[in-house]
Amino acid sequence: MAGRSTGLLAALAFAVTPLMVSMFGHTMEDGLLTMSLALAFASFQKGVVTGRTLPFVFAGLWIAVGFQAKMLQAWFIVPALVIAIVVTTAPPRVRLLRAFLLGAVTVAASLSWMGIVQFVPAADRPFFDGSVSNDVFASVFGYNGLDRFVPGIVPGAAPAFSASVIAPGADGRSPFKLLLPAFTTQVGWFYPLALLGLVTAAVRLRSGAAPPSLRAVDTEAASAPLVIGLGGWLVTAAAVLTVAPVPHTAYLAAVTVPVSLLAAIAVGDAVMAARRGRPASLLVVIAAETLWTVGILVGTGLSPAWLLAFVSVCGAAALVLAGSTRAGPSTLASVAAGLAMLAAPGVWTVSTVDPALAGTANDAYAGPRVGTVPYFFQTDAPESERRSFSRFALLPPDLSQPGPQLTDEQRNLADFVRRSPGHDGAPLFTTSTWQDAEPYILAGGLNVRALGGYSGAVPSPTLASIRRGVRQQATSYFLFPARSPTGRIPDTESQRIVAWVTGRCSYVPDDVYEGATTLPGQSLWACTRGT
Repeated sequence: MAGRSTGLLAALAFAVTPLMVSMFGHTMEDGLLTMSLALAFASFQKGVVTGRTLPFVFAGLWIAVGFQAKMLQAWFIVPALVIAIVVTTAPPRVRLLRAFLLGAVTVAASLSWMGIVQFVPAADRPFFDGSVSNDVFASVFGYNGLDRFVPGIVPGAAPAFSASVIAPGADGRSPFKLLLPAFTTQVGWFYPLALLGLVTAAVRLRSGAAPPSLRAVDTEAASAPLVIGLGGWLVTAAAVLTVAPVPHTAYLAAVTVPVSLLAAIAVGDAVMAARRGRPASLLVVIAAETLWTVGILVGTGLSPAWLLAFVSVCGAAALVLAGSTRAGPSTLASVAAGLAMLAAPGVWTVSTVDPALAGTANDAYAGPRVGTVPYFFQTDAPESERRSFSRFALLPPDLSQPGPQLTDEQRNLADFVRRSPGHDGAPLFTTSTWQDAEPYILAGGLNVRALGGYSGAVPSPTLASIRRGVRQQATSYFLFPARSPTGRIPDTESQRIVAWVTGRCSYVPDDVYEGATTLPGQSLWACTRGT
C-alpha cells in the first residue's frame, strides 16, 4: 500500500489466505472479481498519490470488469472510493469531478453489455435466466441483487434461490457468519491485524500524523483518502455479507484484499514503532494475533495437537523476545512472530494439494469442512467433504486425468435415445432441472435441454413450444420424475410441462436402457406425434 515492505506483507497475507488458494485453483468468476477490485484500488491509490485524474477513470473500468464477473458484488468498493475522493485536498471542483468520473465510468461500463443485449428484440435472443420476463436488468439487480435482501422488490425477477436453498440452521444464514469457524478458517485468520491496522491508522490520522507505513511513500495528504477507502471497502463488504444469505464460501473473497492490506499496515507500523524504542504496539499485535489463532484452532476442533502447541510456543517466544529489547525486534523474534501468525493459515493453505481438501469449482473451500457450510450442490464423492486432516495425502498433479464422464447408465440412456427411430436429435431429450441435464452437457457434450433454467423459474421453453415440438417429430423424449405430484395444480410453466408429459406420454421402462441403478427419481418418457 505504501512502502515496499508493507506491500510484500500484504501479498504474503493474501497468499496464505486459504480460500484464495482454493478459489484461484478452480475456474471461478470470483477470481476475476477479486483481481479486478485489487487493481481498481491500486488505480485509485495512484490517483490519490499523484493527484492525477486519469487513474480514477481506470479504477472505474476495473470495477466494471469485476461487475461482468460477479455483478453487484463488484460495487461494494464504490461508496468507499467516492467518499475517499471527496476528502482529498484537491480543489472542491476537482474532487467532485473525480468522484463523478469514477462513478459514471463504473456504472456506464458495468451496464454496457447489459444495455447492448437488452436492446436486441426478445424474440431474437436467448431467454434471460434469473428473470420471468426475459429482462437482463431484473436478473442482475433483482435475482442476483436486491431480491436477496427483500424478495420480490424488483419486478420481473425470478425468486431469489439463494435464500431458499440454504438450510435455516446453516452458517451461511447466520448474521455472525464472518466470525464462525466455518469461515474464519477460510478468510478470518488476520481479522485482529486488520482491525488493529484500521484503528491505529484512524487514530494517527485524527491526531494529524500519517501512519508510519503510509509515510514511507505517500504524502500525509494522501493517507486519509487511502485509509478511508480501504476501511470503507472492508466495512461495506462485511456489512453486506453479514445481512445477506451466503450461498457458497467464495462470496467471502470480498473481504480478503482489504483485510490483507490493513493487516500489513498493522504489522508494518508496529515494527517501525519497535525500532524507535516503542515495542508496545508490536507486543499487542503478536498477542492479539496469537490468541485469535489459538481460538480458531480450538474452536474448529480439527487442529492437530502439534499445530496448536507450535503456534502457542512461537507466540509466547515472540512476546518474550520482542519485549526484552528496545532496539527493535531481533531476527529471532521476527521469525517466531511470523511463524505464530502464518503457521495455521499456512497449514490450511498447503492442505489444498490434497484434492479432497481443495474444494471444488462450485464451492471453493480449503482444508477440512467445518460446521454446516452453505454448499448447496450435493456431491456423490464423500472425499470432497472430508472433515479432518487425519488422512491427508500429498498427491502430485495428474495432467492426464480425464474430465467428468457419463456413468454407464447415463451413456446407455443417451445411446438408446440417439438410436431411436423417428428422433432427429434436436434436442436429444429434455430434463426437468438443469442438475439433471448437467452431466449430459458437460461430460457428454450432448444437446440436452432443461426446463426452467438455472433458477428453475424461467418460463422457457413453454408448454405450447413443447407440444409444437412433439407434433413436428415422430418421437420426443423427456427425462422427468416418475410421476407428477398428484393433487397439486401446477403453478409454473415447468410444472405444467411435467404434468402434461407424465400424464399423456409413454413411460419407457428403465431396463430397456439399463438406467435403473443410478438415475434415482428420473424416468424416461416418450411422446409420439399423435400425443
